[in-house]
Amino acid sequence: MEKYRKFREEIRHMADECFPKAEESQELKDLSSTTPGAYVRQAIDAHSSKKKSPYALYAKRLRNRTLIVLGVFLLVLIGFVVWFLLLQGRKA
Repeated sequence: MEKYRKFREEIRHMADECFPKAEESQELKDLSSTTPGAYVRQAIDAHSSKKKSPYALYAKRLRNRTLIVLGVFLLVLIGFVVWFLLLQGRKA
C-alpha cells in the first residue's frame, strides 16, 4: 500500500477536468423515462445488437462442439445396441 501512496495522492489532487467524461447515449436517456418492463425489453434489445464478446463467441463454439460430440456419442451408442440385438438374434 505504501508503494502506491504517491500515485493516490496525485490522483486525489487532480482536477475533475483531467478525468474523461462518460457520454450518456440516447438509448440510455430513452430507457430512463420508461416503465420497468419496457426498460428490460429495451435493455435486452440494446445488448443483443452490440458486438459479441470474445467469451460469448468461445462459449457458443464450445456449446456447438459439445452438441456435436454428444450427437456422435448417441449415434455410436445406438449402433452398438442395434449390433448387440442383431448378434442376439443370430444365436437363437
